[in-house]
Amino acid sequence: EQRSRHERLNADAKRLEEENRSRCLFPKTFLHLLDRLAQTDVDGCLDKIVKHYLETHAEKVVIRILQVIFISAVLFGSLKEASVIWSLGDIGVGMTAWINIIAILLLSPKTFKILKDYERQKREGKNPQFHPDKDFPNADFWK
Repeated sequence: EQRSRHERLNADAKRLEEENRSRCLFPKTFLHLLDRLAQTDVDGCLDKIVKHYLETHAEKVVIRILQVIFISAVLFGSLKEASVIWSLGDIGVGMTAWINIIAILLLSPKTFKILKDYERQKREGKNPQFHPDKDFPNADFWK
């Protein structure tokens, strides 16, 4: 019987998702499944429902989270003093700078290798050519 409950939940989820594919931001599928879950005692079923929902609606969920964060930041900024907002802005710029510094340090060995190859080609009188396949074998965006 527990297996048939799983099968019913999965069938309901697929059917309702197809019906509500282009509808509201919080589809009825999820609410219906939560209602069905409340009527059953299936272990781990909520995890499966949430996982299925996030797999099929991940982009919408991320956009909604970012919208909530942005609106919250605007509301917070409108209620606080300017000095607090400037301090938070300074922290944000500082964090961005540190992230960039770490990225530069991580990429510097390859960068110096590419620079040495460029300088070698210049010394040999060649027109320097960058070959991404040699240094970045998985970087398809340079092809």
